[in-house]
Amino acid sequence: WSESLEACSFMTHRFKRVAIRNSLLLLMILVGMSIARSSPAGATLSTTTYTTPTPTTFSLDLTSGPNETMWFTKISEHQVVKLLTDGSMTEYTIPLHNTGATLTVAMHMAMGKDENMWFGTCEVDYSNGGDAVTNYLNKITETGVITSYAVLVNPNNPSSWAGCIQSVTSGTDGNLWISGGNDDEGSYGFVAKATTSGTISQVYEYPGAAWIYAIKADADGNVWYPRPDNAHITKKTPAGVDVEYSLPDGYIDAYGASEGFNGDMWFTVLKAHEKNKTGLVRISALGEVTLYPTDGDMVVYSVAKGLNGDMWFGSAQSRIGKIDKDGQMSFYALPDTNSGSSSILLGPDNNIWVVEVDLSTFK
Repeated sequence: WSESLEACSFMTHRFKRVAIRNSLLLLMILVGMSIARSSPAGATLSTTTYTTPTPTTFSLDLTSGPNETMWFTKISEHQVVKLLTDGSMTEYTIPLHNTGATLTVAMHMAMGKDENMWFGTCEVDYSNGGDAVTNYLNKITETGVITSYAVLVNPNNPSSWAGCIQSVTSGTDGNLWISGGNDDEGSYGFVAKATTSGTISQVYEYPGAAWIYAIKADADGNVWYPRPDNAHITKKTPAGVDVEYSLPDGYIDAYGASEGFNGDMWFTVLKAHEKNKTGLVRISALGEVTLYPTDGDMVVYSVAKGLNGDMWFGSAQSRIGKIDKDGQMSFYALPDTNSGSSSILLGPDNNIWVVEVDLSTFK
C-alpha cells in the first residue's frame, strides 16, 4: 500500500512539472504504410505543428469526437478544445460554479453514446480552513454548449475528502464510467457508473487505492482500470464482477489505457520506487499478461491503437514509440530534442496526432 502511494504521488508530481509549448504536433505518418525500424536514437519524422489560439501551460488527452473531430483539455486554462484535421481549433471555457473555489479539470475525457463529449471537473473551496469539494460531470456539445451535473462520488461518507474525478470513458451500454480519488487523508479511489443525464447510478469505492487515473471500456462491455493499492489491473464485467490481473515485475500502477486488437487491452505502467522505470502491459482476451519494458529511461504516459496491429505510445523524452503485433518496438525522434508527448491518438485522417510538451521544466 505504501508503494502504491509513493508511485502515485510521483506520477502526480512529475506530470505537474510538464509545461506545454502552446502547440500540437501532427506526425504526418500514414500508420498503415511500411515504416522501417529505427535505431533506439530514433528517426526524425515529417511533422506539421499547430499552435493553440491562446497560450497554454498544461494540456492533455487527445480524444476522438463526433464527425471527425478531436478534443483535448487545457487544464491550466480551464478550457476544452475542439480540433479538426486541418489544424483549426475552437476553445471553450469551462464555467466555475462556486465563487472563490479552485477548479481542477480531469485529465481524460470521452465521447458518450449521445455523441457529446464528457469530462470531469472538481471545485475545491479552501475558505474558512475547509476543503469542501464538489465534483461535476460535464457535457459539451459539438457546438460548445456545456452542461454540468454535480455528482457525489463517495455516497457512504459524503462529508469526507473524496478527491476529484480524473477520467471518463463510455461503456457499450450507453452509460458513462468515471474514476478518480485522492492520495491523502486516508487515500481513496473510486469508480462510478453514470447516465448521460448526469445521474450517478453506482459507485465502487476502493479505500487505499489513491488516484485511479486510467479507466477504459472495451467492446465487450467490460470496464478496465488500475488498482494501485494492490498492483492489479481490474476488469469489471457487465455483471459487476471484478476480475483482477497482477502487474508483473514490481510495476504497481497505470496511467494510460487503450483497447488494442483481438480483444486485448494495453496500459502504460509505472514501477515502484524506480521513478524512470515504465513500460507497456498487454492483457490478452485470454487473460495473459505480458510486459514490454521501454527503452532506457523512457517514461511513457499514453498509448493508442494504430493500424495493422500496431500500438503507439508517447513519452516524456523527445521521441514516440510504436510496438508491433510481434512485440517489436520502434522509436521515432520528435523534431525538437527538448520536447516530449503527453498524449497520442490515431486521428480520423489516419495520421498520428501528438500533444507536444516542452521538457525544459521537466527535471
